[in-house]
Amino acid sequence: MAEQDASQVMTVLSHCRDIERTCAELYEYYAELFKQNPDIAKLWAKTAAEERSHVAQFEMALRLREALVETVFQDAGKVVVVLERFIRFLDKVRNEPPTLEEALCSAIAMEEEVADYHLESIAKFRQESSRQVFHAMMAADHDHLEALEEAYRQLRPLPEDQIDMVA
Repeated sequence: MAEQDASQVMTVLSHCRDIERTCAELYEYYAELFKQNPDIAKLWAKTAAEERSHVAQFEMALRLREALVETVFQDAGKVVVVLERFIRFLDKVRNEPPTLEEALCSAIAMEEEVADYHLESIAKFRQESSRQVFHAMMAADHDHLEALEEAYRQLRPLPEDQIDMVA
């Protein structure tokens, strides 16, 4: 495969960084919105901090692109569509605050989608050791989707007659 134009790689990396930044801003907003519930506010703040960590990873990859990233597997047009949708969603919830249930559902859906835009998912690294470093950083905070799902389950427990069906 021919190496991509450097500006293409930089554009995709920048848009992916901005997706992560938008998620962080959303979760910071939710932490403030739901501050009356300390456990939920803490979950949102922790998740926002993890997204900020992803932003830092993309910023590092942008600074060291030449040495780290050989190519990217996402199309810039597709990434910008996701970014624009996330920005519109953030604007919407700031104007029309969601319930906690709605916030958790939307965050779970976003996290499932954004996994395709994490650095280790979109980039071919020049060296395996670089890929391993970024993989380790992602693994350290990989549990926030599960934490959001658990918070949703606690909010919406299954009726007694459905518990046996899940087990």
